[in-house]
Amino acid sequence: MKPTIHNLRIHCKKPTWRNSPFYSTYVLRHISIYLTWVLVRTPITANQITILQCIFGIIGSVLFGYKKFLLGVLFLQLGYFLDLIDGEVARWKNQQSEGGKYLDLINHKIVIPAMFFGLGIGTGYVVVGMIAGLLSCKFASK
Repeated sequence: MKPTIHNLRIHCKKPTWRNSPFYSTYVLRHISIYLTWVLVRTPITANQITILQCIFGIIGSVLFGYKKFLLGVLFLQLGYFLDLIDGEVARWKNQQSEGGKYLDLINHKIVIPAMFFGLGIGTGYVVVGMIAGLLSCKFASK
């Protein structure tokens, strides 16, 4: 099957749950398919996209710590965008695996607490950021 936008929308569409965030379901998913269309034509794997997502998330978190909040948000949003794309690429290239799901889960367990730590340091509420980061390690899941 040829990777056209129409075919990608059909083949890569993830089921939408009732509690899915409006922003990702109705905004980002409509945009992500175009970058997915580019990436499925390259040798880049879904796991490589997931690792890039983690790198962007860590960069965004570090930028929060340096009080570069807008730039930090930009990097975290790029990471979130890549989080949608990695699944679409995996479904198209038939690269879905338990290892990929685990890598994605570990990624979330790293980036979300790092974001809170960075916010805590950047805003001067270091203890609050550390507590929020530790709590997010416990409760953050996908």
